[in-house]
Amino acid sequence: MTRNIQEDANNVRGSERPLRVMTFNLWVSGANVKDGLGKIARHINKVNPDIVALQEVRTLETAEKLIELLEPSKWQYRQHPLALYPDTAILTKHQFIDDQQYLHLQFAVKQNISSDYSLLKQQNEDEESKNSSTNPSITTYGMGASIWLKEDDPEKKHLINFVSLHLDWRAYGPYAANNKKVNETTQIMAGERNKQGYGRAQNIEQLLGNEIFKRYMKNSETQPLIVAGDFNSPSHLDWVEETKDIHGGWVFEWPATKLIMDAGLNDSFRALYPDPIKEPGITWSTVQKTSGPDWDWTIPEPQDRIDFIFYKPNEHFWPTNSQIYSGKEVLKPMPGHYNNDWPSDHFAVISEFVINFKVEKKKDKTNEEGEEMEEKTNYYYEKNNENNSDSALTLINSPEMTNFS
Repeated sequence: MTRNIQEDANNVRGSERPLRVMTFNLWVSGANVKDGLGKIARHINKVNPDIVALQEVRTLETAEKLIELLEPSKWQYRQHPLALYPDTAILTKHQFIDDQQYLHLQFAVKQNISSDYSLLKQQNEDEESKNSSTNPSITTYGMGASIWLKEDDPEKKHLINFVSLHLDWRAYGPYAANNKKVNETTQIMAGERNKQGYGRAQNIEQLLGNEIFKRYMKNSETQPLIVAGDFNSPSHLDWVEETKDIHGGWVFEWPATKLIMDAGLNDSFRALYPDPIKEPGITWSTVQKTSGPDWDWTIPEPQDRIDFIFYKPNEHFWPTNSQIYSGKEVLKPMPGHYNNDWPSDHFAVISEFVINFKVEKKKDKTNEEGEEMEEKTNYYYEKNNENNSDSALTLINSPEMTNFS
């Protein structure tokens, strides 16, 4: 059954606020298809998300050009302003908090770089004055930011902490798992936790140990937390006994997803669709169905769910819908992909959440004369027992792709 996410959003009741999130690997900013950046903008407009986690942002100018195609008055973005290849960015229709410390995850930096955006921007301007606007030593794989959600009532503000990730692409695990000569879990794990310290397991451990992320976690009961992106790793929830026949005979606890869930976050897609056989949710790949061209595109490419939207669950914040997305048009696989309508080699993932809060009018304490002071409005989160997360799940019949046209 095909769902329309906009209908789900319109059906949110009372004081519940919907939030739509998208994670989108841009495949080197659309460089591999005709009019790639234009197609990226068109699909983002179709989905109409509140926040987008971007990966494979090619240059510092890419996100700015994308904003121009979308509509500058409605969208904002943040990325590492000094990285030669920014890679991850966050795009939103809402408001980044001014003067905040941004979370930046990077493989190697030859100099100390402040995480304060204004200082980074000034350093960028200083570099431009020296005919160099980037620092080639900075290689990023994630960033986080705090975002105010715009509301009709300016006094009613909701803060979201949001992280976009693109974990290390090297030593891709399913290649090892499907190699018939690999017979030990340690062989697969060598790529996930490598000696150089930049494996996907170490990427997640660096995130979890980051002081800004620790603050996001500490505040997650009142400030919803989302971590989204391309993990370049399958999920331990998918490589289970029931699916080992399609995974080279392996049951494997992929550490990137295991670590982040052990830290207390949930996988929004699997929270709604727990059966990996009925709902595999494959995101890799839209076009790379075979490996080539060295083998003339005759060797099957492992297909897996490697793009995720994780959230920190609590009684005020839960998912109501999640799906993969690649537009409506039939896509031609590689090498005939250049004219495809969808500009990425990944499916995007879209998850819809509900934030539940209540408005209460109550009297302040009386003053010294015993007179009742002015009434003020207080906004706070409250769980509605009539629409808990279990009942929210009944709204969802299938994660099939929504018609966003």
